[in-house]
Amino acid sequence: MTPRHAAIVLAALVVVVGGSAAAAGAFSADTVVSHRVGPFVPGGPRAAAVVPHDGLLDVHPVSPSQLSVGVAGGAHATVSWWSGVAPCAELSHVAVARQGHLIRITVYEGAAPGADACIEIAQLKSFRVDLRSLPSGTYHVVAGTRRATLRAG
Repeated sequence: MTPRHAAIVLAALVVVVGGSAAAAGAFSADTVVSHRVGPFVPGGPRAAAVVPHDGLLDVHPVSPSQLSVGVAGGAHATVSWWSGVAPCAELSHVAVARQGHLIRITVYEGAAPGADACIEIAQLKSFRVDLRSLPSGTYHVVAGTRRATLRAG
């Protein structure tokens, strides 16, 4: 059998097998070919610690996937989120607003100037927010839809 004949036979086989699979409903426009990213699982993906960059374009808030708080070494919160890779998705800044015992954290990302094309791959990122010296008490920390309770003092 010549290579040309082998290619024709292979193409016909793909059409027959693919056609019967589609007819059986194995493949359709409604078939899920992806899955949802679940919550952070200890021992799962390690977040890359990132630092803020100045001069980013199209700065926007991100949706955190994890929030943890602690007091060892001073009150702090660690915010993690899924995003793209640099230079198309870099940490711009983190805003912290405190009203009484409520602390709201918002993480902002943007793209570096000239970042026109980047691979589309998800990366888990994290940033540790220093909450400075808080008076003794219980605080509710909120980052996006994530919530945590911090006991200071």
